[in-house]
Amino acid sequence: MRICLISPVLARALEDLGHEVTVFWPTQTAVFDLAAALEERRFTPDLILQEEFLGARVLLTGLEHFSCPKVFWSLDTHLNSHWHRWYACCFDGVVTPHVHLWSQFPWPRPPLGRLAFPGVDRPWTPHAGRRNDVSFVGRITPERPRRAWLAEFLTARCRARIEQDLTFPAMLDLYADTRLAPNEAIQAEMNFRVTEAASCGCLVLSQNIGPDQDALFEPGKEVAIYEHVLELQVLLDQFRRFPRPAETIARAGWRRVQASHLPRHRAAELLRFVETLPAASAPVMHRDLAWQLARWELVRGKRQPGSLHQEAAALTAHAEHPEALAALLETQHLLQRPQEALQLAVEIIRHPVLSRHVPLAAACSVLGLYQNQFEFARQCLLLQGETRRPETPLALLQAWAAQLSRIGLTALPGRLFQPHLHLPASAADCLFLAMELSPHDVETSRRLESLLAACGGWEHIRLGLLSDISLRKRDDWRTGLALALANLRAFRFSQGLEEAALALHSARSQGKEGQFARRLEALDPSGSIAKTLASIL
Repeated sequence: MRICLISPVLARALEDLGHEVTVFWPTQTAVFDLAAALEERRFTPDLILQEEFLGARVLLTGLEHFSCPKVFWSLDTHLNSHWHRWYACCFDGVVTPHVHLWSQFPWPRPPLGRLAFPGVDRPWTPHAGRRNDVSFVGRITPERPRRAWLAEFLTARCRARIEQDLTFPAMLDLYADTRLAPNEAIQAEMNFRVTEAASCGCLVLSQNIGPDQDALFEPGKEVAIYEHVLELQVLLDQFRRFPRPAETIARAGWRRVQASHLPRHRAAELLRFVETLPAASAPVMHRDLAWQLARWELVRGKRQPGSLHQEAAALTAHAEHPEALAALLETQHLLQRPQEALQLAVEIIRHPVLSRHVPLAAACSVLGLYQNQFEFARQCLLLQGETRRPETPLALLQAWAAQLSRIGLTALPGRLFQPHLHLPASAADCLFLAMELSPHDVETSRRLESLLAACGGWEHIRLGLLSDISLRKRDDWRTGLALALANLRAFRFSQGLEEAALALHSARSQGKEGQFARRLEALDPSGSIAKTLASIL
């Protein structure tokens, strides 16, 4: 088979399987003409695989010239779903480590397969010869406070080695000289760190990410799992005190990499997935529209250079599609064309079909709010079958959040949203805007916190919300307990225990200690919080 790769990761493994491979690595361009590049090489592919890589976020053109299977490898879905959802529709299939995440998306997509990033073929090194008990490698920035709190905890608890700017070979060498490797995931996603550390024979201590991690490593046997920082502390203390069980699990994880997670395994998995793709099928979305929407998202978010004027002009060719109209509407708003934007919104709401498209109608409604057209904004909502007439912008935004959440558009991590500058595309956007309008409304804070808790990976934002609610509802021990759990899941050890103790004291004062105990048992089945509280109170 003749295979074209946009990324060199699987090139050698596919060649070792007997395939002819040509590789492009266009890291210096935003848009890459694949058809012209292949014509220049006189290479006619039987398969095209594009690996997403964050540095350049490259979009391919010319895919329509090829009848062979085309596959998109979505690696960082957890922060890029806002444009992956469109771009994946330019392909015949999508592979990803985040199958569980993709399966929850409400939008159409091509056939889906699992393909995690491969590990590295490293020799086994006995733990007795390793110089570092605990190491963590990861960039720590103001945008990642949770990771900073983990680094602080690891440094204080076990003098862990924390590294940020290692080269890839240096990182592997560090892991090969380390016994325990804690993992932190930005959005509760299956990330590279798990496989990289396991490749080098570390015992990986990872958050309970769920099915996408469990499919690669068996919890408790090949990796150790924790829910929050108290459980992580127990694991660290246990495995540092008893190194032999730690080495047993670490070696099982290393063997799993050797048996299942090297590049040759990923190459075989890719080819098996391609065999399952239908020989001919209608695209789930018009591919030119899908490409334009992906491009618009990247330019809108300043992830690619470009002109909103040009992107708007390209989208007008697809003005019969609600997704394109939503992008056009926001573009008019971003370009500060209020009259044109409102006129477009009015035309949409007058349309018998487009006016019932919930995300588009929500964008029209909020545009009306921005322009002080409350009656128009409310009419957009009532057309969706809403039975209650909101009387305030706050109530309107809460209703839109419920509508968008109902169809699965809860939050879009990684997508830029600034109230009044952008139009909402998710329930979370509506509630963030509602908080901007009424920052002291407890009900809005509760709704947003509940929504983000269900999504996972938003602990640093939930901390602020729960703190604000608890200050306004000092006798609400349930909120205090939720705040304690959020702190502990964000690696804030002392703060989490302090909030748990305050919540327990509040419950006792109300004669509800039994309810507190049952609630805590449901939230923390391991019992580690209850045991710690009992030992310090």
